[in-house]
Amino acid sequence: MRLSTSSRMGFFITAVVILYEAAAEAASAVLHLQRMVPLNSSVVSVDHHRARDRARHARLFNGVVNFSVYGSADSFYYGIYFTKVKLGTPPKEFNLQIDTGSELTWVSSKSCPSCPRSSRFGIELSHYDVAASSTSKVIPCSDKSCTAITLGDATRCSIDGQYCGYVMKYMDESTTSGFYVADTFHFESVSSSSNTLNASAGILFGIYFTKVKLGTPPKEFNLQIDTGSELTWVSSKSCPSCPRSSRFGIELSHYDVAASSTSKVIPCSDKSCTAITLGDATRCSIDGQYCGYVMKYMDESTTSGFYVADTFHFESVSSSSNTLNASAGILFGDSTYRSGMLAETETAVDGIFGFGKQKLSVLSQLYYKGITPRVFSHCLKGGGTGGGVFVLGEVSAPGMVYTPLVPWQPHYSVHLESIAVNGRPLPVDPQTFIPSTDYATVLDTRTTFSYFVPEAYNLFISAVNNAVSKFGTPRIYYGFQCYAISSRLFPPVSLNFAGGVSLGLKPEEYLFLSNDGSMWCVGFQKVPGQTILGDLVLKDKIFVYDLVQQRIGWVKYDCSSSVNISVPSDDFFYQKQSSSGSSSRGLLVHLLPVAIVTVFFSV
Repeated sequence: MRLSTSSRMGFFITAVVILYEAAAEAASAVLHLQRMVPLNSSVVSVDHHRARDRARHARLFNGVVNFSVYGSADSFYYGIYFTKVKLGTPPKEFNLQIDTGSELTWVSSKSCPSCPRSSRFGIELSHYDVAASSTSKVIPCSDKSCTAITLGDATRCSIDGQYCGYVMKYMDESTTSGFYVADTFHFESVSSSSNTLNASAGILFGIYFTKVKLGTPPKEFNLQIDTGSELTWVSSKSCPSCPRSSRFGIELSHYDVAASSTSKVIPCSDKSCTAITLGDATRCSIDGQYCGYVMKYMDESTTSGFYVADTFHFESVSSSSNTLNASAGILFGDSTYRSGMLAETETAVDGIFGFGKQKLSVLSQLYYKGITPRVFSHCLKGGGTGGGVFVLGEVSAPGMVYTPLVPWQPHYSVHLESIAVNGRPLPVDPQTFIPSTDYATVLDTRTTFSYFVPEAYNLFISAVNNAVSKFGTPRIYYGFQCYAISSRLFPPVSLNFAGGVSLGLKPEEYLFLSNDGSMWCVGFQKVPGQTILGDLVLKDKIFVYDLVQQRIGWVKYDCSSSVNISVPSDDFFYQKQSSSGSSSRGLLVHLLPVAIVTVFFSV
């Protein structure tokens, strides 16, 4: 079966979802998928895309603190990397040089006569005023922290014995002296516990959302597609904390269980309640009547409510142009409470459409009932404006290669073994990439850029710099290494995976243009403990996620052209669907024997 994609210009990236019935007469069910703000949009800056990535990763992984790095990558000319931090109350911004060889952090004082007032490179200099901060405290000699500071001769008390002072002499004979102060330090943070997620305020979580219809009569909802989530949920009519409007003009809806004649609130006595494997996320209500859930994401956003079964409608058109009303019953969450960024207007959609690996995801529910294969594919069109195709089914193309999925990882993860730049392997310790309980290389279409662990990132950036340094001097732009040269001068990159397969990247597949179009920037950042391949790397390729054979495949492809879809045989599907248990009977209506869902992306 062959499908064609199309595109048109606009603010959102639009898509169409088509459901194909491998029965006597093929049928297509249509959904409309949209994308918020492409990478090259002038509406959102590169720094905002990075912040959105950090918010996304807070949902997937443990928290990290992230500092934007400025300055020059060429230590011969300047020798400086610096970052912006905020100190005091109210916060005041300072440009501090990053020094991994120094223990002491210090800033210029307002009362320092010898401290510079200007910078050759136009860096705006600030001076700390202890009296201007309501949270500052000068450390006295009597304070235990003064005697506990282990900087040798660098720590001493002032002449009058009142303040805890320091004198720091560096190897180049430079000297700084002053007094120790305690004050509030503000930074962009992503947390998996109780820390505030400052980095992502007002930043979009997701990229793609789709319109689906639930209930009888059908009601339309805008749901964010999330391959990292198992649970599908929608905002409830009885939710006081759910947003009523969206920054981007998305019309929001609220699910009313009483208004649907096919809805069923799942009671605690139902076997499907105890079968849901979401750990603490599943619990019974106080009166023990309803099967409830509490879902806490790693960015501290929360949703809670009750499980509901209702009809999921596909707008469908048959191959003979006859209109069909295909539908299927699915289990999802009726969200009566939202907090954190899930409750903010700027990021508001009606809920989450879960396409994760687990059994409660929409993909798994449809698979176990024989509606779709447990395979999905996507082909994301490059050029910065989006477009492409997403298929619940397998897209085939000549040259497709596969690498095994890491089975114990909750996300779509693979084993990256090595990296080569210009055909030369980087001397990264192979142990760096070996998958473990907490680590593997994650493929995530909702991440904009890509990320290496520091051990690999430093060698990667050095190799790229060595290849292009004779053509231009590197510059740091929002933490990315950039060059005002042609993209054709950059080297090819190869990511080598388990199974002896490689993902080759041409320069345009790992570079992006700065907002003003003056520089090409390397679209990789470093983050502790994780390697993440985002949209920038995944574009212009077909990717197949095969959960039956536990593998991920890819091949380079023109995603603006048509794609071939493999229709699976009947024995591909779950063999025990007829004995799935009485608790789930009646959840699916008008089941299609075999179905493939296709999503077209366009702009």
